[in-house]
Amino acid sequence: MNEARYLALIGCVNRTILDVQLTGDFKIEKWPVEKFIELYCDLTTLPEVEAWIRLDNEWGYGIDGRSIYQLENVYVISKCLPEYPMPHFSKKMGENFLTNFQETDHIQSKVMLEVKDMLTKLRLFDDGSIAICYEAFYGYEDSHYEMYCAKEENLFCEKQVYKVKKKNIHIINEILQSGPIFTKHKYINFALDNFSESYRVAHPYLGFISLMMAMEAIFNDGKNELRNKVS
Repeated sequence: MNEARYLALIGCVNRTILDVQLTGDFKIEKWPVEKFIELYCDLTTLPEVEAWIRLDNEWGYGIDGRSIYQLENVYVISKCLPEYPMPHFSKKMGENFLTNFQETDHIQSKVMLEVKDMLTKLRLFDDGSIAICYEAFYGYEDSHYEMYCAKEENLFCEKQVYKVKKKNIHIINEILQSGPIFTKHKYINFALDNFSESYRVAHPYLGFISLMMAMEAIFNDGKNELRNKVS
């Protein structure tokens, strides 16, 4: 594998997530947990026990009453990135340092924004603590994985499995194929950001406040003072 790849671990989901069809070349895949742990530990140089602890306590895979060590599979989003330039820290870049840095930053931002958009649509459609817990841009060089960029996020909210109902899958996939949910309107993006923030806070009361702020932003166009308040 010479080309770069993107990988995102999806937290708090079960096998029904495989019915979801993402946009573009993004794919949802079921990975054996050993495959993910091997990749994660190779990229981060952390011991396997750290990966198991994160899966159990922080990434939503230890919530079904079973021992985490009985876990067989995890669910990930993957995408090949043939257009991804050489990492900006590579010695082979020479005079192309700035150009490659700008290109990699642009591609990373674009990919993560697309995933954020799809995740927000899924959250708006149904209950559940679905989240992107780990993201990585990586390649395979000299018989080992090479990490270019990575990001982790813990699940602090109440962990509830996100389940895709068969009767809803058609409309879910239609919504995912529609245009971006984030728009040029700042007040709408502010509302969506507050909605997403409700998944990150540890206390349910703070999550509720984030949702209230999201609703108030939706009902106001952002041009003047608040015209509507939620109570």
